[in-house]
Amino acid sequence: EVANCTCFAGFYGPDCRNECPKDPTSGLVCNAPHGTCDDGAAGNGTCECEMGYYNESCSEFCPAYYPPVDHGFVLDMGGNATNETNGTIIIDFSPAPSPSP
Repeated sequence: EVANCTCFAGFYGPDCRNECPKDPTSGLVCNAPHGTCDDGAAGNGTCECEMGYYNESCSEFCPAYYPPVDHGFVLDMGGNATNETNGTIIIDFSPAPSPSP
């Protein structure tokens, strides 16, 4: 007979032994309320961060965070559209160099 585990919040995996990432400062799972963990016996322990937060535990805040552009981009301080999860530039809106005379 196979036993089914029911994990406490913040734990995941078939035997509930794995712990979801925590914010190193607050100790909160996925820096709650800024992220939620895919916990439970079928979960994988990944944090889903709210807009403006990123990294494994959702503990980093985009310092130049502005409201999203086109449902998925964040404007950085240079005005570039960046990935809302990791901050990499998706669209570079920097002015094009002027043509040489």
